[in-house]
Amino acid sequence: YEKGSVDWQEMEKALAYGAGISQEGMNVYWLGNGGSPDTAVGTISPSDNSSTYRVYIQWVDGEGWKPTKLEKLQTNEKNQGFCVPGFPRVGNSAFLHGRINRRKSSDGILIRFD
Repeated sequence: YEKGSVDWQEMEKALAYGAGISQEGMNVYWLGNGGSPDTAVGTISPSDNSSTYRVYIQWVDGEGWKPTKLEKLQTNEKNQGFCVPGFPRVGNSAFLHGRINRRKSSDGILIRFD
């Protein structure tokens, strides 16, 4: 997906609708592939960060992007920097031991620790 494209804007609109918040007052932390070409998933919150949602959307021919599932998250893992459970944190940084391997995938970057 290309950020800023018409498709991206329509996906953001579906995310906001699915969570019941305004698109103008929404923070988008993640928007990526949902496992198939016609599905996507986003992590969003209202601009005051009072809650965080994971919204699943699906493309419906002749209708556009439609929300299919909503999860209210306890924590926003997409807004806390990358952290692995069990590793100490300082601010938004995690101290990691070992080598980090990064590989670009179709829906983002996969990070593996060796």
